Amino acid sequence: FNNSAARELVDSTIKDKDIDIEEDLPYQIPFPDNTYPFSKLITLQLYAKAEIAREHPICAIALADAAMQIADNMFSDYHRLESLFLIGQAREKSGNISKAIEVYKTIVNEYKKEYHPGSNIVFSKHLMFICLVNIGHLQKETEPKEAIKVFNEAFELMDKSSYIDIVRIKLNAIID
Repeated sequence: FNNSAARELVDSTIKDKDIDIEEDLPYQIPFPDNTYPFSKLITLQLYAKAEIAREHPICAIALADAAMQIADNMFSDYHRLESLFLIGQAREKSGNISKAIEVYKTIVNEYKKEYHPGSNIVFSKHLMFICLVNIGHLQKETEPKEAIKVFNEAFELMDKSSYIDIVRIKLNAIID
């Protein structure tokens, strides 16, 4: 992703303006007109992940926000929350822990809502569990009692989940 056409275009524009390439500047991806919305969404999410890895949270948030708008237009609750999760990761990576926790809590609360049976949010709740684990890990140093509550909530919710979700949450808890 660092060598992508969009990033190279942005980098060349920045060089012309005597700005440091390593600055965290948002950019837009010039999609062809006939690109399917889902392809745009996935591409924006992948670029956002790459920018998080590059430690460019402003850029990552802009890309994830663009993906979230596409997900809203597609009425895809799951992909909207996936994009919001990337915003939480960018906030976390930038050191804005309180904002990251706020985003993760928003995602958890969205999963707790009742959705119509046709919503794709019901495919899997692993994202909710990842958020709960992330909140717990982010709070364990500063608010250990609150972190324990969050971990307990994750395990209580696991009892009501599919086998796949249970395996994913256990793996995430072990890996973290």
